[in-house]
Amino acid sequence: MAPSPRYIIIGANDLGVELVRRISETGHATFMGFFDFRRLERLPPSARAQFVGSCSEVSAFVRRRAVQTIYITAPMDDASRIEELPQQFRATRASIYFALDSIALDLLHPRRLDIAGYAYHAFLRRSAARRARVGSGLLRHRTLPETHSIE
Repeated sequence: MAPSPRYIIIGANDLGVELVRRISETGHATFMGFFDFRRLERLPPSARAQFVGSCSEVSAFVRRRAVQTIYITAPMDDASRIEELPQQFRATRASIYFALDSIALDLLHPRRLDIAGYAYHAFLRRSAARRARVGSGLLRHRTLPETHSIE
């Protein structure tokens, strides 16, 4: 029997704890721990026991422990830090998923684009969403799950 896939979560918060609970119910993956930008004492009590380390340590951990999946549940107010994270994982084979709560999605004006059969998700700032609505016609002001096709 093959070992179950390993995963970590960047963002030791309520959303991350809930994601661990839901994935563990399936029994198809092994949770390796939380990483966060904050120190242990600033984390919610429900996540402290499974805290592995700071975000600066993630890349080495992923390579050393052969982690296959990385979920990012860190709040979007850490956007500048979050933008840097995928750069760390270029040398790994881990898949990266952003798990955003519905409040964050509403603030980011999500769009789904279909470009020649490939699905893309775009998150636009308010000013960019306004420009897109009035802009070139490639994007229209709509929210998920509507799909826009560009052939």
